Amino acid sequence: MTVPTLQPHTPKEQPIFVKTTSDTNFCILLFPFFFPIPSMPNSSDECTMHDVDVVQRIVEYFLMHEQQQMQQQPKLARFNISRLLDNYLAEISRDPNLSITKFQVLAELLPENTRTCDDGLYRAIDTYLKTHPSLTEHDRRRLCKTMNCEKLSLDGCTHAAQNDRLPLRTVVQVLFSEQVKMRAAMQEKEQEQSGINSEQDENQTSASMDIKTLKSELEHVKSKMIELQKDYFELQREYEKLNKPKNSTGWSLNWRKIKNSFHVKPAGDEIGDEQDVPKSPEPVQQKGTPRRRTSMS
Repeated sequence: MTVPTLQPHTPKEQPIFVKTTSDTNFCILLFPFFFPIPSMPNSSDECTMHDVDVVQRIVEYFLMHEQQQMQQQPKLARFNISRLLDNYLAEISRDPNLSITKFQVLAELLPENTRTCDDGLYRAIDTYLKTHPSLTEHDRRRLCKTMNCEKLSLDGCTHAAQNDRLPLRTVVQVLFSEQVKMRAAMQEKEQEQSGINSEQDENQTSASMDIKTLKSELEHVKSKMIELQKDYFELQREYEKLNKPKNSTGWSLNWRKIKNSFHVKPAGDEIGDEQDVPKSPEPVQQKGTPRRRTSMS
């Protein structure tokens, strides 16, 4: 994006920047400070490297334009101008002629809820304190009041707690906010751990219930299997009965008679049998002619 040809001192040019301030690089806001040739600055505060007043007017116009847009379109997304202004403050804070009043006015232009993190503003304040080491303790406190220590990140709190350029009161506030954040983080972690433990207990309870259900279902399946086996054996017997041949009974009876006939009968039965059976005739000896006895006389 190129800088317009019109001089930034004129109010006509300020609305042009309002529409593009949200996605603009902070370098375009670095307007050099122009002095008229016949006049010279009266004090060192007026002899700054950049025209801070015009940027202040641009930001004021931007905020007014955003407020109108928010009233007309409540769902319109808010412009991210805090990062742009913080980068601009970090750049102009290197100017040794920049007064603390102008820096503070620019830092307090944005509403308090605009910045979600004050790390960029802290970096600009630290750069200003480094460039202006002769500031009094009162001015240091006044400058650090523009920063919200509760909105510093963990890295920002760690750096600020070891920064010798900050006033002691600000360091104490940073340490206190860091302690509060650590306590909140520990509580959140404990809550998450307790939630995990309760979830594990619920899972164990549900798992035990599932195991009991599975056992009961398994017992039911076993009983059903036993009943099915009994039915199967009965069906198999019926099938075998139906597939037997019709003459099998006659053959079995004849076979039994044959087996019984070979068995030994009792003694009484044997005697009766002997009486019933006719005796065979004894062989008759044929009588031959008797031999004559010869007497020896």
